[in-house]
Amino acid sequence: SNPKCLQHDVEQTEEVMYPRKPQPFKDWLLVNSDSEAFERVGLSIDAPDILEVTVFGATGMQGTSVVKGLLADTRKSYKIRATTRHPDSLKAKAVQSLDPARITLVEPDYD
Repeated sequence: SNPKCLQHDVEQTEEVMYPRKPQPFKDWLLVNSDSEAFERVGLSIDAPDILEVTVFGATGMQGTSVVKGLLADTRKSYKIRATTRHPDSLKAKAVQSLDPARITLVEPDYD
């Protein structure tokens, strides 16, 4: 048998399977930036800005990362409700100390 015939041509496969490259959301938004298009995907052009965010598990690795990301976002100044089972813990105090004016510690009731 000819080994050259058995070689997989990735480019040819992509051309057949994906004739049109996927578009990023920003490209979609340029084409579909009317209120009807937004409503089809469950959004609203006139939706109020989200200014208060609740982060569950704010003292865990992922939660702390989310809090830091929200604080670093220069487009908005989010108020953050950081939930933790132990609001008096050192981890909770460390999260709140990132920006005490914008972070409120909350002990949730998961029941």
